[in-house]
Amino acid sequence: MEYRIGIDVGGTFTDAVALDNSTMELVGIVKIPTTHHHPYGVSEGIRLALLQLMEQCSIRPEDVVFIAHGTTQATNALLEGDVDRVAIVSSGSGLGASHVRRETSFKALTLDGGKELHVENCFIRDFTDEKCSYVINNLLERGIKSITASTAYSVDNPETEDRIRAIAEGHGMYCTCSHHMSGLYGLRTRTKTAVINASIISKMVDTTDFMIQSVHRTGIQKPLMIMRSDGGIMDASEIKKKPIHTILSGPAAGVAGALLYGRYSEGIFLEVGGTSTDISAIHNGQVMVKWAHIGSHKTYINSLDIHTLAIAGGSMLRKDNGHITGGPRSAHIAGLSYVCFADDLHTDHLEILPFHFQNEPSEYYTVRDGVTGTIYAITLTCLANFKEYIHEGDFSFGSRRNTQAALEALSLYLEISIDKILEQVFSSACSAIQSVITDFTQTYNLNRNELKLIGGGGGCQAILPLLSETLHLPCSICPDAQAISPIGVAMAMVHEICERNSISPTENELMKLREEAVQKALLAGAAREQLRVKIETDPMMGIVRAIATGVTDSRLRTIPKVVLSEAELFSSLEEQGIHFNKDYLKKMHNGHYWIYETTQPQRNWLKRLLFSEKTSVVVASSDGTVKINKQNGHFIQTNRDCLERTLNQCMDEASVYGDTGERIPDIFLVVKDRIIDYSMVCERMQILKLASFELKEYEPEDAVVLIYIPLSGA
Repeated sequence: MEYRIGIDVGGTFTDAVALDNSTMELVGIVKIPTTHHHPYGVSEGIRLALLQLMEQCSIRPEDVVFIAHGTTQATNALLEGDVDRVAIVSSGSGLGASHVRRETSFKALTLDGGKELHVENCFIRDFTDEKCSYVINNLLERGIKSITASTAYSVDNPETEDRIRAIAEGHGMYCTCSHHMSGLYGLRTRTKTAVINASIISKMVDTTDFMIQSVHRTGIQKPLMIMRSDGGIMDASEIKKKPIHTILSGPAAGVAGALLYGRYSEGIFLEVGGTSTDISAIHNGQVMVKWAHIGSHKTYINSLDIHTLAIAGGSMLRKDNGHITGGPRSAHIAGLSYVCFADDLHTDHLEILPFHFQNEPSEYYTVRDGVTGTIYAITLTCLANFKEYIHEGDFSFGSRRNTQAALEALSLYLEISIDKILEQVFSSACSAIQSVITDFTQTYNLNRNELKLIGGGGGCQAILPLLSETLHLPCSICPDAQAISPIGVAMAMVHEICERNSISPTENELMKLREEAVQKALLAGAAREQLRVKIETDPMMGIVRAIATGVTDSRLRTIPKVVLSEAELFSSLEEQGIHFNKDYLKKMHNGHYWIYETTQPQRNWLKRLLFSEKTSVVVASSDGTVKINKQNGHFIQTNRDCLERTLNQCMDEASVYGDTGERIPDIFLVVKDRIIDYSMVCERMQILKLASFELKEYEPEDAVVLIYIPLSGA
């Protein structure tokens, strides 16, 4: 048997999982304490977890065909201000030299927590190798070991930046070229991105070497892959050049697990750990992507849009402005055990003990066993066990009796009822999370009627059932939720994004960008025969991007090939809350997907009286995974040759015209095993051009299903 191994290093535990490479079934899970204080740091924990997993599952080193790791090292370096001074070496000539100098000059960059990244600026007018060597030698004498090379329009002509890099590396310095960070023109943002990357390279070189050595010491010879912040993977050796691509590696792993292992296509995903909760939006089978911010600085690094809150299963209770709330301190960081997990607790001899972590002013409430003297934390997981949101057999199941005794002691101490304590803590937690959900809903125009809460992480059952009850939204817990992050790492795919500035790209520009994305994906280890490339345009920003996605092994099936009968598929969709009006059901099967159009019955008699029934369109794969579920949607079957005419007819009928011109409907195309999403494209001509370009690889008679979602008023 061949195995895929995923590793996730958390603040408390290092998790390692093994998956069967052919079926993607979970074979084994190992959790060990994270080795923060070992001479080799967390890398030693990786080695120990791997050895234990291999022994537990009888895995030989040669049986491992893929191994990947979700890392927080780059994030921690930036959060803790553990960064190097960076010198920017820029160059220009002629009338534009002053502009280049101004756009590439920074005093310092403020990081999170008030930490600063110190920057020196060196400008070379009329570049020559001799001038550059003089500047580099001067920087070396002042102890600078990392530089950024930046020139205007280097995305089109990188020659000067490449020369600066060659000279710097020849002197033993680390160098980041701005054109390696992004293909976009914004010189200041591109330079800033490169500076941040350069500031953490030296730290990541040693860390990466330790990680690679830890894996090799187990006998595994496959190259170690690293999860990137956009949900893709990269060879560990690439971290030495572009560590900034891993700044949200850990949270991205959980979302990958929800998509590939949980097979969710729509909802709000909450990965709840012991210390924090990462929240993201899954829409149309994709996670929303944006440019990452570091401190207050926008970068050109594509990252999953993830909001992190200091609310989780291990959040301890404290008083804030007269109300009891949870977090931000967790029991894990405070070094305390949960009271609900305590063995042989003397529930008749408990006393409340105010707790201060290090020099923090916040006062947390802990409970001390008067017989043993052991101090325990009262956490959100404890409260969820008391409310019986967590059931026997669940990962975080604990003693309700222990929590009740602790709450009774806290109630006497605070002179308020247990119900009031629960109400305040749960209300505070739900309010913070609800604001993030509202932000996602508005930013990405999500339909609340289609929203579902999806839970992952070991602490998800401390939050999800309560949140579902409060917000009146359905919820679902990922399978093997406690290990969803390492599972996501093990199932990760190559995901390469190339971007260019172009308001109306020509076919040659699209071909060039597509090939660049393909080459980057192949370089990252993707198998060409399973590589998929999607072209997107953003006319408002003047950006066109190519996204290449693929697997690292042509034998890999990223999703088990389950084929349901149509009756089984209907039952599966019903379980997911998708109901069909059997009296009106238009359907087709293209060999890969089932496409349904039906009316959604109004269950309330008043709504039936006042509103007409609306159609909806659903696209589902043969294993029951919902790919598209849109209210007010329709589909039309056509072929590649007739697509342009059909698209124009559809947009003529479904567009809305106003002061800002034509507003077109959301458009999706289903072609064989591909679903092409044009819902973010706002111009008719762009859709026609992109569709014509992307369908060139198909035969003229190949079936194309056009799905369109008319705008209100159409």
